[in-house]
Amino acid sequence: MKLLNFMRLNNIVFYLLFLICFSACEIESEYSKLLKKELKSGKTFDDLFLGLKIGQSKDDFYEICADLNKKKLITSGARNLYPEYILYPKDSVKNGKKIRMSFMGIFDGDRIMKGMDIRFNYYSWIAWNQEYNSDNLISEIKDTLQLWYPGNDFIEIDLKLDSNNNFAFVKVDGNRQITMYKIDGRDVAVIIEDVSEKIN
Repeated sequence: MKLLNFMRLNNIVFYLLFLICFSACEIESEYSKLLKKELKSGKTFDDLFLGLKIGQSKDDFYEICADLNKKKLITSGARNLYPEYILYPKDSVKNGKKIRMSFMGIFDGDRIMKGMDIRFNYYSWIAWNQEYNSDNLISEIKDTLQLWYPGNDFIEIDLKLDSNNNFAFVKVDGNRQITMYKIDGRDVAVIIEDVSEKIN
């Protein structure tokens, strides 16, 4: 009887492991298929935001940021002096939840911008107020990015990092990939990058 129960348990464990592996492969293959399809399309997108584009030089980046600062559209932020831009969500009149966006270009060895590293958090973030938690923020940012960059929807992938921040949302349109994930209870990270050179 014990042997029979053990064999049944083994079968259940094997079946569960198979389902988990199959599901993981499905998620990965959905992303892989999307990436291959979009790169094969030949579509290219270089627009980022605020006049910044993939392909600009590092000097261009700082010159544009200096001009935006003069116009008081951005400020030098606290996060290693990353430029900061304030977003006013559509419901800000009702609840006044402004969002801080800190950003820095991602540059290659030739000082050419290949993407953007962005951090979002609620301007009035307070640790004990769940309304300002990154769980709420990530859905707002997802909707905002979908408006800024129409096209394919975000899909969810497993980053396999740790028990707290396992999942990311990824959106691929042509050569442009947007990856979004929670860093902690406050911040949401977004990486926008040109993936055309990352695939052989």
